[in-house]
Amino acid sequence: MSDKKPSVYLETSFISMLTSRPTAFVTTAGMQQFSILWWEKCRDKFQLFVSDLVYDEISRGDSDAIARRLQAIEDVSVLEMNEATRHLADEIVRHHGIPRKAIGDAGHVACATVHGIDYILTWNCRHIANEFRKPLIEKLIQDKGYRPPVLTTPQTLLGEHYDLDIYLRSE
Repeated sequence: MSDKKPSVYLETSFISMLTSRPTAFVTTAGMQQFSILWWEKCRDKFQLFVSDLVYDEISRGDSDAIARRLQAIEDVSVLEMNEATRHLADEIVRHHGIPRKAIGDAGHVACATVHGIDYILTWNCRHIANEFRKPLIEKLIQDKGYRPPVLTTPQTLLGEHYDLDIYLRSE
């Protein structure tokens, strides 16, 4: 058995939820808490990666939020968006795996795929971790000769640390 840790690509929406200020919106607050829980309990079990695209996206908006996002990933390895990733992103869009208006989301999927990443950790369930889109995205990736990464949320990648209620009571 290999000692190599599985790899995780941290998509922008995960980093945003991890570092955003607490909110009263119940759904968003839950996403924030699951992100923090995953970060605190699970991140050491994985090799973490982002891409140039993630850096571009998290560098937009409020300067305090930008600083929190950049600080969170300062020790995370960066994958290059190259010709192969751009080509695969275009193919995913061309074959309707992800809409053209969300080409950046296709870029995240393509970058993780081309670099052989095991998981994409995201809260983007509209285009990336969407159970209706996943089969088509995975087929498109396989048809191009790649192994598709698992498209997942922090909530489903928590493993034995899943119980948020226990975590919150222990604080």
